[in-house]
Amino acid sequence: MKRRILSTLMALVLCLTLLPAAAYADGGTAVYVSSAGDDTAGNGSQSAPYATLAKAVTEAEDGSTIYVMSNLTMTKCARYYDKDLTITSLDPNDPVTIFRGTKFDRQNDPRSWYNPALIEVQTTGGVGAGLTLTNIVFDDAGKTSGTVFAQAVSDDGTGTVDTSHNTDYVQDAIIASNATVPSTITLGEGAVLRNFGGMSAVRVTDQAKLVMKSGSVIEDEPAVITTRGSDADKEDAAKGPAGAVWLQGGSFTMEAGTKIQNVNGRAVYADGGEVTIGGTISGITGNANMWQATKKDGTSGTAIHLRGENASAVLTSTAVIEKISGGGSAVFVTGSGNKLTTDPGSIIKDVANTTGIYCSFNSDAQLSGKITGVKNSIALSLNDSAAAVLKKEGIICNNACTTAAVYLRAGAQFKIHGKISDNTSTGNCAALYIVTNGDSSHATLEQGGEICNNINNGIKYGAAVELQQGSCSFTMNGGTISGNSGPCGAVQVHKDSAKFTMNGGEVTGNTSTTGGEAGIYVEYKTPTVELNAGKAQSVTLAADVSTAPSKGHVYISDRFDLESGLVTMTQDTKTVTPAEDSLDIKLGNASTDSNVALKTASNGNGWNAPLATFWAQRNGGAELTVGGLMVNNDLPVYVLTLPVDETGAVSTGAAPKVFAAQKTGNTGEVKFTLPDVSGNGCAVALAQPTTDFGSVVITTSKPELEETADLSGGAYEVPYTVTYTMSDSLLSMLQMTADIKPMSFVVELDNLLTAKTDAVGKFLYTFDGAGILGGTASVSGHTVTVTCAPLPGWKAAIAGKSSVKMALQCTGVLAAADFSGGSSLNTAAHISGTVSDGGTITPVMIPSKVCRTRMTAHYSVFYHGNEADSGETVDSRSYIFGDLAVVSENGYVRDGHSFVGWNTQRDGSGTHHVPGSSITVTDHIHLYAQWTRNSSGDDDDKDYFAIQKVDAQDGHALNGATFELYQLDKNDQTVNRRVTTTRRQGSENGIALFSVDNKKSYDGIWYYAEVSAPEGYVLDRTEYEITAKDFSDSLSTAVRNADTVQNHRGTTPSLLNGDDHFAYIIGSSDALVRPNDNITRAGVATIFFRLLKDSVRDANLLTGCTYTDVPDGHWANAAISTMTGLDIVRGYDAAAFGPGDPITRAQFAAICARFDTGKSNGSRTFSDIEGHWAKAYIERAAELGWISGFQDGTFRPDAYITRAQAVTMINRMLNRLPEDPSDLLPGMNVWPDCGPGDWFYLAIQEATNSHDFKRKAGSYETWTRLTKDPDWTRYEN
Repeated sequence: MKRRILSTLMALVLCLTLLPAAAYADGGTAVYVSSAGDDTAGNGSQSAPYATLAKAVTEAEDGSTIYVMSNLTMTKCARYYDKDLTITSLDPNDPVTIFRGTKFDRQNDPRSWYNPALIEVQTTGGVGAGLTLTNIVFDDAGKTSGTVFAQAVSDDGTGTVDTSHNTDYVQDAIIASNATVPSTITLGEGAVLRNFGGMSAVRVTDQAKLVMKSGSVIEDEPAVITTRGSDADKEDAAKGPAGAVWLQGGSFTMEAGTKIQNVNGRAVYADGGEVTIGGTISGITGNANMWQATKKDGTSGTAIHLRGENASAVLTSTAVIEKISGGGSAVFVTGSGNKLTTDPGSIIKDVANTTGIYCSFNSDAQLSGKITGVKNSIALSLNDSAAAVLKKEGIICNNACTTAAVYLRAGAQFKIHGKISDNTSTGNCAALYIVTNGDSSHATLEQGGEICNNINNGIKYGAAVELQQGSCSFTMNGGTISGNSGPCGAVQVHKDSAKFTMNGGEVTGNTSTTGGEAGIYVEYKTPTVELNAGKAQSVTLAADVSTAPSKGHVYISDRFDLESGLVTMTQDTKTVTPAEDSLDIKLGNASTDSNVALKTASNGNGWNAPLATFWAQRNGGAELTVGGLMVNNDLPVYVLTLPVDETGAVSTGAAPKVFAAQKTGNTGEVKFTLPDVSGNGCAVALAQPTTDFGSVVITTSKPELEETADLSGGAYEVPYTVTYTMSDSLLSMLQMTADIKPMSFVVELDNLLTAKTDAVGKFLYTFDGAGILGGTASVSGHTVTVTCAPLPGWKAAIAGKSSVKMALQCTGVLAAADFSGGSSLNTAAHISGTVSDGGTITPVMIPSKVCRTRMTAHYSVFYHGNEADSGETVDSRSYIFGDLAVVSENGYVRDGHSFVGWNTQRDGSGTHHVPGSSITVTDHIHLYAQWTRNSSGDDDDKDYFAIQKVDAQDGHALNGATFELYQLDKNDQTVNRRVTTTRRQGSENGIALFSVDNKKSYDGIWYYAEVSAPEGYVLDRTEYEITAKDFSDSLSTAVRNADTVQNHRGTTPSLLNGDDHFAYIIGSSDALVRPNDNITRAGVATIFFRLLKDSVRDANLLTGCTYTDVPDGHWANAAISTMTGLDIVRGYDAAAFGPGDPITRAQFAAICARFDTGKSNGSRTFSDIEGHWAKAYIERAAELGWISGFQDGTFRPDAYITRAQAVTMINRMLNRLPEDPSDLLPGMNVWPDCGPGDWFYLAIQEATNSHDFKRKAGSYETWTRLTKDPDWTRYEN
């Protein structure tokens, strides 16, 4: 009996082992389907299978596996709800195929009657559904049910939706799901969807998800599918399918080892939803008839098409998109918020006559993969305000393009951290082509980025970058443009208001295919080039560039390295080379109006027509060398200048100035100095006289003035001698003439000099006319004129002379306050008059070269320990302007830290220097030790987390932001809080570095938030959550993987003038600015009154108020009355203002906050303002980055505010922020009680000097020209 039972059990076990494994699934069974089965008589077992999948999915329990035993032809949809089923072939080694029948039953649901998919996976509510296919083929054979490619619509219950045409519309897919709760369709190993005939192979919407596992395939057979859709004439007709995979919301994941291949039309169409590609999309042929296509974009997104809302796609490291053709684009992204990401290792390649990636309408692309092998099209096209970043791992290479590898138009934005290299073009630019076509397009090349080895085989345009039209722009913040070859420079700035700005990086080693410009080429209308920092091989400015000073010029900073040293200008075929101390200069073409005026002036001087003309502008004088001239070597070369207005036309009433040039010895090359080309600059001409009448030379015994040492009687003196040597030809002419015409000796003193006089104001001078001429002197402004007439007996004096020299001596006086170390005093002279030769009157104009006196001051280098515990570093040397100071070794010690270098800013945000490097001295220099925390010893058990703060606009790192890192206990109370400020860490700026002993405490959940923003930026109010896995046990790894947080630059309140940087603080009568004194309530009202926009001030001006302590005669009446009327300032009550009372920090914060209409959200608060009347004002002003508190977390609202604190906060409101002393200008107002070592130095100088400026990185500015202070007395009694 026991043996019989045992035998029975063993037989049962054997039978069970022979059953498919799915029969053991929890809650599921094995269900069988065969073409030989019977839906009525069968029970779904292997011996009595069903005949259709429709029956099988209906009868199968949740979790069941359906085994298909033979090929099937389906004529009815297999639709099921709220179940998770698997469908596979009975024999995995011999997959069966399921075909769509020629006649397929329609189906009814809220869409009324419609043409369904082969399988529909649906949900009814709270339970998900699923489908897994393995080792099975579903083949539509290209068959359609219906005639119109469009989507069936659903009845929404309102009776307004017409569903009557749904039966005309083709089926959605082979497999479809409209799941409203999370549900997954999985194509497992061996699953194949083939030759879809309807709108797609798979369609998922809403909560449905499609996953392709390794070994699964979606494909077309070229012999079966030759085209799709219909070539309708209607422009907006829906003429074809959506794509092999169709998302309407939902998600699609294509894992490594999967394929979508040989599809006619489109691989993936996502109208919303998330796409993740890790497999291969290959052999896709574009089809103009695709879903929602117009005649323009039917082939857009042949591989991936993203549109709708919140559509995104990620190409992972294993993703391959290849062999794409048919026009349009391989990847298409359109719509605000829609995003494409390509990871390192992903690749788009072998794309023929088709754009690689096309982005439009505010979409975004973050590219770390490779785009290569694009032929006869564009690798990356950005349009209609789309934005993209080519990250450091990203590369666009080896593409053969018709226009460029990268094309920007209509407001597109592009940042390059990676490489664009080895691309070729047959007609336009090979690498980066930027046009406007509507809105301004802009690209930036960042540190580490490369545009290299690209070849433009065309006959025009730049090889690496082409700025084609409108106000498009390209900025280099770093990176390299090298090895490129083309007809018009590596970078061509071409047409209209295109602009190229270099803040760093190199444009070097490029070649020209035409023998022309190989570096930077500027051509046609009003393009501009600003070379602020970095290096370039050469620059050419074409003759057809505009002549307005504000447009069509090249600016070269003194921080820029121009390898050739010169600017080639095709107008008059010349080169212009500024001397090293004459950079920070703009060069351009002279206007037509200027050229006419210069020619007229040259003719009036008795000179020939100009050899060449151009335009130059800089603050102060300029020493220039001009080459390429057709010079008569027997005659001198003179320079003539005329000041111009903002349009390039000669300024009304302007008189020409003349100077002599020096021939350098090189053929056709001269050198000269222009004393002053400030303001709108000057039109400059080089000309030669018709006759050589001699030479004028001006010299001084003081070529150098030393600060203090040469000071005498409160001023400095510069003596001058002007010597005229008469030419032999003129001497012979005068010896034969009967009379001599009057002549004038003119000395044009530098604008800082006045002519020396005696005690009664009489001008002091001597004149020696060689017994021929006698002179009478007069002074007008800075001009000394000696009017000469022949002396009695001049005829005898000149007879028999073989040479004649005449001399004028005078002295210029410089006020002590005008001394500016490193600058020069530029004085010139000339002789003018006429001579008569046989009745012919000939003009005489003989200029001198400019005589320069350099002002020399002594400077020191100061070293600061910057939180050091001990030691010192001292440089006892004295430097003059232009000296090289060698940076000293560090002598400071800071416990637990290592020294990593010096920086010009305490927080590391300035220029970094290492010991042994050199600094050019232009002022006193302060260097601060920079430290990094040691990771050895007690720190071995610590974990690190880092944040990098960056500018939201240009991405540069920001020091000076304060962050807090903390956790919350079970009562939501803050614990383990720590605070740090962003600074330099190693080679990276903007790093806030935290260390913790136990990253896993409180479940390992941490939070960080910004406590205060960098100067001039708006506080980021986001609270960020991180976990223990975000920490690193390596300090360097934490810094390398730092979280990036952006700050947006502060905006100037609408009532205030942020465009004109005039002085709004005036020093006291004793020449002090008193920065540490308290500022009064009337003083603050006056400052903000002055800073109003003129239109606002004029429209709201009041000269009377209700305050009894501000009578009509009060000096600040207009300011207090107007600002009260605007409700910016308020009195204690209706009758009392307290104009002379010192203002508190709270009162000042309230005034600042009233300029903003927003309300505080409480994200930026202080420990001592709870319950204070000004709490909301203080918090709002702090959130806007206008005010700040103290390091102990307090604001001290009732403390008085000093003048220095007030102007610091006001400058933040107005974004008036010089970064360091090098951003200021010589000749500015200076104050004995405000020096470069004071924390408020930059803020006070900004507030007390009127100036023009240009923006640097971030919110910082650098001054370009000092301007006249406004006259505020008209508003003050």
